[in-house]
Amino acid sequence: MKMKDMRRWIACLAVVLLCMQTAVADEGMWLINRLGEIYPQMKSKGLKIKDKEIYNEQTSALADAVVAVDGGMGTGSMISDEGLMITNHHVAFSDICALSTPEHNYLETGFWARTRGEEIPVAGKTVWFLRKVVDVTEEVEAIRNGMMAEGKWGIMGMRRVYKEIEDRYAAQTEHEVSCYSMWGGKMYLMFYYDVYKDVRLVGTPPITLGAFGGDHDNWGWPQHKGDFTLYRVYADAEGRPAEYSAGNVPLKPRRVLRIATGGVHDGDFAMVIGFPGHTNRYASSFAVAEKQRVKNPVVVANRHDRMDILKRHMERDPKGLYKKQIKNFTGKDSGYEEPLVPELIADTKKYTAKECAEQIFDYIMM
Repeated sequence: MKMKDMRRWIACLAVVLLCMQTAVADEGMWLINRLGEIYPQMKSKGLKIKDKEIYNEQTSALADAVVAVDGGMGTGSMISDEGLMITNHHVAFSDICALSTPEHNYLETGFWARTRGEEIPVAGKTVWFLRKVVDVTEEVEAIRNGMMAEGKWGIMGMRRVYKEIEDRYAAQTEHEVSCYSMWGGKMYLMFYYDVYKDVRLVGTPPITLGAFGGDHDNWGWPQHKGDFTLYRVYADAEGRPAEYSAGNVPLKPRRVLRIATGGVHDGDFAMVIGFPGHTNRYASSFAVAEKQRVKNPVVVANRHDRMDILKRHMERDPKGLYKKQIKNFTGKDSGYEEPLVPELIADTKKYTAKECAEQIFDYIMM
């Protein structure tokens, strides 16, 4: 699977520090594979374990218990030796909707599997474990420079670079690989993942608890809700990623997270490992000014225009025809007529839904 750059949630582990000293947080976000660079600072703030106990490509570490849900659309944590994973209710929201029926509305009632046999397979669900990170900056620049020298560069040039470098590395490993740009193209990293595709819903609270207060996401604090859902990750008999099969067994992860019973106290060192959205915290003042004065006004105006168009079409029903139960009504339930000369074809049989969405996004931006 190849999901590119910064238009989506970036699928690489990051560490967020919140070292509470008096009332000031000494905070930041770092790539997990570069943890050694800030380890002295972390240790001075109260970290009591070694950096290799957090992330280690040679043996198990804490980071092995932290996973990307659907390639980075959310973060999950492995909490048992039998493949149990916990994530947010809002991360699982679309799955809960898709699995609900008029007879079994899991959004309203919640769901709890009392046995393994009652767990519900979630089609298309993936759980990603990061295994290794490799710096491929020199190779990417060589491919890019070669394309430019041959006159093959264009608006899709960078996408072709990603494909070539990913195909090259994919041929040498059983892992899934994805290449990402860091710091606006200053560095390119290849991420190696084990991607598990047999994921089953175990339990989720009703929406009255999972989204209590009406705030669907978790950007605002404080929140007082049961924002969690449980899945179980399955593997083949050897513990390797596999498509859904009744014969698959619960994954025994390299590491699981345990609940600390000692409580939290003022001044404690705090660290969060996860798959966050990208950050522009290192952007120059010129980049910030361009975004504020040039890009944002265009984006805002464009969105207003789009909403105005949608509003006009939503309200263009003077005779109330859309409200009536008329069958085969154009724009409501009539059959789809395929265009003779389509401008773009998003082949969902060949590409994932996310990849098709990216193709559409690229076409619109062009």
